[in-house]
Amino acid sequence: SRRLDLRTGELRRHLYWTPDSGATVELTFTRFASLVDPHAFALAVPAIPGLDFSFSGIKTSFLYAVRQGEATDPSFSMSRRDDLCASLQRAIIDHLLAKARRAMRAHGQERIGIAGGVAANSGLRMRLQELGTKEGWQVFVPPLAYCTDNAAMIAMAGHYLYLAGHHAPLDTVPVTRTS
Repeated sequence: SRRLDLRTGELRRHLYWTPDSGATVELTFTRFASLVDPHAFALAVPAIPGLDFSFSGIKTSFLYAVRQGEATDPSFSMSRRDDLCASLQRAIIDHLLAKARRAMRAHGQERIGIAGGVAANSGLRMRLQELGTKEGWQVFVPPLAYCTDNAAMIAMAGHYLYLAGHHAPLDTVPVTRTS
């Protein structure tokens, strides 16, 4: 599968509350899970065929929910922040797990793992474990210490390539996606 647009982490910059709004979403989930309503806002469910991911519909419906709320209450995004966070996290995780289930069934797999920065999300970790139990999958979730952002891994790979003498000219055009 491929991601067609935004990464999950890019959605958090649309939460205007803190420099690291991903941490705000995670904090809301872990500390206030029993006090928030992850179904408070019905966010769009992407209907992308196949195994590809798209988060732009979730982002758009989230922004509309915030704009609509702020039109009647200027403090809406702060007063409803916890429910907004929980609803956003639920929509993202629902999309990720729907695609994971589809891929596992399509390819007859019984083992699944997650990695990268998204693997640090406790909601995703918990719901993947639950889905794995329900589906009879063996689920591999690394310890949090190994759930680093992929950018750090790419930077380290670049560092070692540089040390090995592999350089690219400054006019090299990066390729972000292949067809």
